Amino acid sequence: MKIKVLRISGIVVSCVVAAACIVYLIIAFYYQNKFLYGTYINGVSVKGMDTACVNDYLAQAYSDYMLVLDEGNEKEETISGSAVGFSADFTNELNEILNKQNILYWGYYFLYPVSYHIEPVYAYDEMKLNTVMKELDCFYLDTANRDATLEIKKEYLGYRLIDETTNVMDTETATGLIKDALDRGLASVSLADCYVPYTPTEDMQEVYALWKKIDKVQQSTIVFEDGDLERTLNVGVIGDWIVADQNDMPILDENGQIQLDPEKVAAFAGELAALFDTYGKDRLWHKKNGGTVWLQYSGSGYEVDQEAEIEKLTEDVLAGKTETRKPIYEREGSGRGKDEIGNTYIEIDMSAQKLYYFVDGRIKLTTDVVTGNTSRGHGTPAKICAIYAKQKNRVLRGPNYAAFVYYWMPVSGNIGIHDATWRDEFGGEIYKTDGSHGCINLPKEKAAKLYEMAEIGTPVILYY
Repeated sequence: MKIKVLRISGIVVSCVVAAACIVYLIIAFYYQNKFLYGTYINGVSVKGMDTACVNDYLAQAYSDYMLVLDEGNEKEETISGSAVGFSADFTNELNEILNKQNILYWGYYFLYPVSYHIEPVYAYDEMKLNTVMKELDCFYLDTANRDATLEIKKEYLGYRLIDETTNVMDTETATGLIKDALDRGLASVSLADCYVPYTPTEDMQEVYALWKKIDKVQQSTIVFEDGDLERTLNVGVIGDWIVADQNDMPILDENGQIQLDPEKVAAFAGELAALFDTYGKDRLWHKKNGGTVWLQYSGSGYEVDQEAEIEKLTEDVLAGKTETRKPIYEREGSGRGKDEIGNTYIEIDMSAQKLYYFVDGRIKLTTDVVTGNTSRGHGTPAKICAIYAKQKNRVLRGPNYAAFVYYWMPVSGNIGIHDATWRDEFGGEIYKTDGSHGCINLPKEKAAKLYEMAEIGTPVILYY
């Protein structure tokens, strides 16, 4: 009985082994002319694929092939692979791998994958390549295809040198480099060393000499900065300053140098003044209680010295200077924008009949005031000025009056801030019919505090 069982078991095992061998062989036969499971080529799994299929797949990476030509001086051109019939073929190396593999080892590959890296054979259509190269800019510069030109032209942004004499390419050397790059499937190739020297004629030497003088002047760049204000002088303006004949060619002086049009230089100095001047100009003031008002500014302010600027501009531009500086001022203020007034000042709202004294941007004193009598034409002028003196125990005199004040702070001519002990009330609309002769009247105790705190030079802003 036991022997019978053993015989049956042996037969079953033999059948299973035989079946497994048959299955293994069937799978092995499947991989005939195909790559085994666990085969990777150039990082791609190619199991069960034939050489044609793998070749097509790998060649897709070159479908958008482009060869970049580095021609030097930051100039590039490209040759499209499709335009020259470029192709990549892996067939030979794929067949070599396929022929070496043993289909009976597919189980081993299943457990231990293998990887290969192969290079294709590159090809292209030489006739198409020749056609494409004839259309390249660098090949157009071949001395056999064109005459070298050298020309100075006046354009919107100054003068420009058109110079094709320095870019003459040795097409034989360049062609060899391009073909070698295509044969190797390179992404780029440098043609920077393919240029050959071109000997300029005597006339060309004269053009070069003139261009050197023009370029020196045009390269001058002067940036005028002061606070938030800025103006740049560069080729766009300077090119138009150069004195030229009817053909736009520069007219040199007796020393053979470039000349600048004095009227155009003076006009630019005037533009600087229009931008940077504040002296005698109105300025926008933001009221404490909201709103804005334009006021005459009688402070020191800025004023460009136009004559000095004309002289320096001419000198600097002809020297080809590049710099950043402030304009030359005939008179100079204390700062730009808000800084010109600063954060410490006296603000007088004559419509509200209020005085505010700001120190570092914070109110330190507030008081009602009485300003000039508007019904009699003595209204206090709206303007920006400053305390220019301080005096105690002063008698103010005018037509038909003499008034003693304890604290006198003049701000504009005979108009000043002072106490008015003869008044019982301040503020409201008193100023319209019973106002001063133009001064700003304060209660004595407020005038005393302001006198002690405010210094000579403190800005005073008066507005309605």
